Amino acid sequence: MNNTLNTLRPLTGSGRKLYIETYGCQMNVGDSEIVVSIMQDEGYRYTESLEEADIVLINTCSIRDNAEQRIWGRLSEMRRMRKQKPSLIVGIIGCMAERLKEELTKGGTGVDIVAGPDAYRDLPRLVREVDNGSTGVNVELSKEETYAEIAPVRLDKNGVSAFIAIMRGCNNYCSYCVVPYTRGIERSRDAQTIVSEARTLFENGYREVTLLGQNVNSYRTGDVDFPELLRMVAEISPRLRVRFATSHPKDISDKLLETMASMPNICKAIVKNERNFDEFDIFEEAQIFLDKDYTSNYEGEKLPMQKKHLGCAFVGASDNVTELFRRAKGVIGSMPRYTHMEAFTFEKIEKPYWADETVWLNIMLNGKKIGDLALLSKKAALACGIKVLSAVLVELDMDELVPLKSRTNRYVRMPEFPMNEYDLSFIVDSMVKWDDICSCVMAKKNELLRDVKFVDEYKGKQIPSGKKSVTIRLVIGSDEKTLTGAEIEQVANSVLKRLSKNISAEIRA
Repeated sequence: MNNTLNTLRPLTGSGRKLYIETYGCQMNVGDSEIVVSIMQDEGYRYTESLEEADIVLINTCSIRDNAEQRIWGRLSEMRRMRKQKPSLIVGIIGCMAERLKEELTKGGTGVDIVAGPDAYRDLPRLVREVDNGSTGVNVELSKEETYAEIAPVRLDKNGVSAFIAIMRGCNNYCSYCVVPYTRGIERSRDAQTIVSEARTLFENGYREVTLLGQNVNSYRTGDVDFPELLRMVAEISPRLRVRFATSHPKDISDKLLETMASMPNICKAIVKNERNFDEFDIFEEAQIFLDKDYTSNYEGEKLPMQKKHLGCAFVGASDNVTELFRRAKGVIGSMPRYTHMEAFTFEKIEKPYWADETVWLNIMLNGKKIGDLALLSKKAALACGIKVLSAVLVELDMDELVPLKSRTNRYVRMPEFPMNEYDLSFIVDSMVKWDDICSCVMAKKNELLRDVKFVDEYKGKQIPSGKKSVTIRLVIGSDEKTLTGAEIEQVANSVLKRLSKNISAEIRA
């Protein structure tokens, strides 16, 4: 491998100018950097200006139909550009090129070059085909191509983070996914070329690398599997942060989890995803240990007690913390129902050290704290490198969960008569919990009142200090008849009276 890191600065040469647009995943970003490297070695100059370009390559995605529709729309714009610049060469490369090769080469599309993900070395020849009056096409998939010895041109100008492709293709053939057909079978790069590339990046000032693959944790060359490769890259320097994408759950091994736990510079997933998404959720189950509760299973050796924990992160915009927290609480609160285990409750007993001062709850089971649900404090977030978004975190001790001993299924007939929804809005003290409201509504047995649902919560200048407005939805219906408006109103009024009496609710005008 060439250990001289390619760079876009300064640009030199007098060849034709290449402009590349990238759609889709991080792998496509890495592929675009490989394409620019190949073309620059052939004398082409990369430009960031579409108007200056002599050759436009659109690196495409086929995972979602919307992604392909965006490309068709972009090709329409390119056809208009060619009216002002007839010599402009337009190419479609990547997954869409592989999937729709016949359609793209039909007349009227305005496409001169069609190149699949394994045909990037052939791009200079395909341009020459176009210069000679033909369409340049190569969509042949390879069983060996990894572009291992090509040092990508780094298109990200920050000079801090970079992608490293470690493998290509996928062998899973999931029914919902087109990747194996557009990217081919799995093949992995030689480990030493990967480590060399990462070391070169670090020596040139980069402090973060992301290892890329369609199924990154199935990587293997010889005796080196993905956990070992991860360790080799992380050992380059403690100052080099190491991340990876995209992984398949079936290939996450205990060895991988142990490697991640042992290397402090393998960053948390939140920080990585914050760069690419405005809203996302992360769920991870792993064994953890604290520096206490040591046992002596082996003579002369003390080992910490390891417990299985569930970690969850609900991440979104900083101006929507209330909704974020409510969503996280809803997911965790529904777990017992869906997994058939004893229900747990939420209380405020002991604030987690990493939590916001006010937005937190402890997760309780039979009077014992088994986990925490809380907004990550600003101080903790900044210390972790989370700079823009807010994160509500959950940590739950899975070893403390108790399965239901038994349950009896029973048939419930679908209602023959319509269920009616009736919304109520009222003002209560801001400390009143949803559990209190729900219990109050459903406390008195009423065959017509079937359910109560949370709709909305509001605090603002129209609401008195220390109060909040809550909107709930009553589900009212009968198994024997269609209810009249008066009958529905009667049920709603009885609920309002209980709310007023038991939690001092004031009906909102």
